[in-house]
Amino acid sequence: MRSSFKTIAVAVLAMFLAGCSGGSAPSILEIERWEGELFEKINTDRRLAGVKSLERDEILDRVAGEIAFLATENKLESLQIRDLLREYGITAYIIAGHIIASFENRSGNMANTAHNELIAADDGILDNPDFRTAGVAVRYFDGEYFAVFVGAHLVETDANGNLKPIITARLWERSELLKYEEEHLAILNKVREENELTTLEKDDQLAAFARAYAEKMLKSGFFGHNDPAGKGFVERIDETSMNRFSSWGENLASLLRTENPSADAMQRLMESPGHRANILRPGFTHVGVGVATDGRWWIFVQIFGIERRS
Repeated sequence: MRSSFKTIAVAVLAMFLAGCSGGSAPSILEIERWEGELFEKINTDRRLAGVKSLERDEILDRVAGEIAFLATENKLESLQIRDLLREYGITAYIIAGHIIASFENRSGNMANTAHNELIAADDGILDNPDFRTAGVAVRYFDGEYFAVFVGAHLVETDANGNLKPIITARLWERSELLKYEEEHLAILNKVREENELTTLEKDDQLAAFARAYAEKMLKSGFFGHNDPAGKGFVERIDETSMNRFSSWGENLASLLRTENPSADAMQRLMESPGHRANILRPGFTHVGVGVATDGRWWIFVQIFGIERRS
């Protein structure tokens, strides 16, 4: 399937070039060579700047080519990179951006010319350390050349479509997270008060259990009530020595680049019927809040319990 798609893409490119006027159109082989050399020049600059090299992605190449086509049609004002990525099947990414440059004169080193034009148009995109993959395109239309760079940090999703966290820095120390856990607990109890429910008592054992699972998810790059070994919440609880509680509940929230993590996590949980039901369950008496972050990804875990009657 991929090979047939590539054949069609090459055929379209050939038609695009053959229909050009106002000069000698480059061949497909020339275009491919320029693009390969351009990509290597971008990576050379990144290595010299101490930034990790990019991996070239075939789909991002196609997106770059589409942006170049929009430029020839004077439709760049309507360009939304997120929508364009989605059209090409890219829905899971942390960050994406693009640069486009145009020039008229053909030189003896077109990759170098395209590179210089992109640098002139750049605004911190080419050497952005957050990008992991990229695509490039060089196109010619009616006497004008277009060079496009598209960078992205693509991520994987789980079976439910949730983004799998990717660790790019060390986890914060627990002492740095206490204030966020306290803030989140205060917001949780305020929500219960607003719904005429009793507030929940903080339990250190539940909090430690919640915190450990938040860290595990972030370290292992997964998100969900079942861990990679297939253990669910009840199985994880059964492995502990906690026997003070007769019933349990677990809420999870994952956020990316939030300025107000404690409040945003609560808002996200309240928007989910199942999580909201746990937060507003009258019978719960205790709760533990655990937080883990690397400064980018934030994971909040709420563990609820109903204390056994003596």
